[in-house]
Amino acid sequence: MPALTTTSDGFLLHGEPFRIVSGALHYFRVHPGLWSDRLRKARLMGLNTVETYLPWNHHQPDPEGPLVLDGFLDLPRFLRLAQDEGLHVLLRPGPFICAEWDGGGLPDWLTSDPDIRLRTSDPRFTGAVDRYLDLLLPALRPHMAAAGGPVIAVQVENEYGAYGDDIAYLKHLADAFRSRGVEELLFTCDQADPEHLAAGSLPGVLTAATFGSRVEQCLGRLREHRSEGPLFCAEFWIGWFDHWGGPHHVRDAADAAADLDRLLSSGASVNIYMFHGGTNFGYTNGANHKHAYNPTVTSYDYDAALTECGDPGPKYHAFREVIARHVSVPDEPVPAPVPKLPPKGVELDGQALLLPLAAALAAPVVADAPLTMGELEQRTGYALYRTALPASGDGLLHFAGGVGDRAQVFVDGAPIGVLERERHDESLPVRVPRPGATLEVLVENMGGVNYGPRIGAPKGLLGPVSFNGTVLRAGTATRCRWTIRARCRSPRPARRRSACRPSTAAPSRWTRPPTPSSPCPAGRRGRPGSTASTWAATGTVDRSARSTFPRRCCVRVRTSWSCWNCTAPPPPAPSSPARPTSARRTPGDPAPAARARALRSPAHRPPALRRRPGRARPDRGHRPVVHPWRPSLVPGLRRVPLLPLPGPGVGGGAAEDEGGRGDRRRLLRHLDPSRGGGGPGPLRR
Repeated sequence: MPALTTTSDGFLLHGEPFRIVSGALHYFRVHPGLWSDRLRKARLMGLNTVETYLPWNHHQPDPEGPLVLDGFLDLPRFLRLAQDEGLHVLLRPGPFICAEWDGGGLPDWLTSDPDIRLRTSDPRFTGAVDRYLDLLLPALRPHMAAAGGPVIAVQVENEYGAYGDDIAYLKHLADAFRSRGVEELLFTCDQADPEHLAAGSLPGVLTAATFGSRVEQCLGRLREHRSEGPLFCAEFWIGWFDHWGGPHHVRDAADAAADLDRLLSSGASVNIYMFHGGTNFGYTNGANHKHAYNPTVTSYDYDAALTECGDPGPKYHAFREVIARHVSVPDEPVPAPVPKLPPKGVELDGQALLLPLAAALAAPVVADAPLTMGELEQRTGYALYRTALPASGDGLLHFAGGVGDRAQVFVDGAPIGVLERERHDESLPVRVPRPGATLEVLVENMGGVNYGPRIGAPKGLLGPVSFNGTVLRAGTATRCRWTIRARCRSPRPARRRSACRPSTAAPSRWTRPPTPSSPCPAGRRGRPGSTASTWAATGTVDRSARSTFPRRCCVRVRTSWSCWNCTAPPPPAPSSPARPTSARRTPGDPAPAARARALRSPAHRPPALRRRPGRARPDRGHRPVVHPWRPSLVPGLRRVPLLPLPGPGVGGGAAEDEGGRGDRRRLLRHLDPSRGGGGPGPLRR
């Protein structure tokens, strides 16, 4: 018999009236050494329960391997610590969790199958789920309330009504839990929308709702859906997550506390999402993709009651006062902020060029065309594609299908440009200095989509690459794994939107990356081939959930950092050695400034980019401001300040996108004063 049962209007725990006052705390987003601290602070705020998701893709990274239950993923230890603190646990094992987590928690070895129907009763999907539960539930049964543990309820799927209506699939999951010994209360949760509640509910299973405002209206919809049973908000959103390029979302503490008071005054139970957000360690963040691709940032602060560093925030104190009006709160002082290490400067006095060293990291994988990261059996990280360009001159590089998700393009080691999925980039103008020049494309997987039908979208180069219409075929693709240990990140500003942009430092000389001396004798999924015209996908970054690295590692070639659009003046850029004239000048070569002006003249533009007589230049649009911690390479520019737009209707407008924020900044191009621009001078390479 389950420990937690329902009545016509509430819950009973071991036969006694009980109200769930819970907070979300994801163990995999918090360092294991801090679990006890966060759980204690949850209890002191007045919570009697904590809720957590389970990331399937990290607990079972290999379909044939064992279950991972150690380090950041030591769920049994987390459950023991919660019980020691006197807290109950709501378990949300998925299999889909969303959670702004890479792929929504679904493993890449499953989502990479183009024919599988995810989150349905497709036997290929339910069979994989069954094998996962066969490994997971025996380790969790001792922690169920029926066995004396803290787990009092288990969720079936997650907001399924927003995705599908396969009731047979939901019933299969419920039966899978019961047949494997889970006796505890089962529940579903869906957004407080009549259609979602109808599609995502299951007879005999408690229905919960998710919302963050309009409390009376949402509870009314839940009561219309189920005339009897407890009212339970399984996710009471008190903040929101952030995307690269977007603002940091905050919600007024008084407003959130007032809605929490209304919710508890109605007699409902609640799970505060999030009590403590934590951090997307390594490369574990997810992304949204409705009309455009928007990856989630490293921080999962969520403007939660407990800040990312573990300090009680304004909501912590406001919520504690509200909770004390409805349930008992421990008679102990509120935790003080944790001591912080003093800031310390670190001088970076060395550098290593990535591209020349990439070939030494692993043997190449041979392919006739670029392979996606899924075809390379590469879960996360970076891939470097390399080939030779057949001809010289000006032209257009076209990447059919775009890139997944951000690509930096180099020709003979010189940065040419950046392509991004979020801008739907597919083409890039380029000047090839000689036949056989080396083309390298460094592609970053910025996070798997975690919500909607695009889960499992491929990463890397997504189709053929052509130069002036000629498809670059035949050759080699390279694959390797490495862990980026050197990283560069800017300090997080206190609620201030700024952008740290790199500027290309002048190297002492351009160096051409070495060409592999011999092809791969037997590449994965490929065949032997020559190195005269080869594709190379060299590498990935280990994005294990147990990695202690921040989300953004600096994979940067010949760049230095300078901070723009910040309140404080930018730090001085490190000095660069003077460029020897002999390294960049040849007899008859014009002066650098004259050469820069010549390169911008219409005669030197590719035909597709030349302005036609009598036609105005099309609006180039606006580039959204990058997130304060997002490195971005702008090739060929020493500095690129970001300025606020004057307002709607100026310079292309500030039209609102689906997120409601609009483009509030634009990229100011520095023009040659001789051409009427107001910038500091010509572009410098």
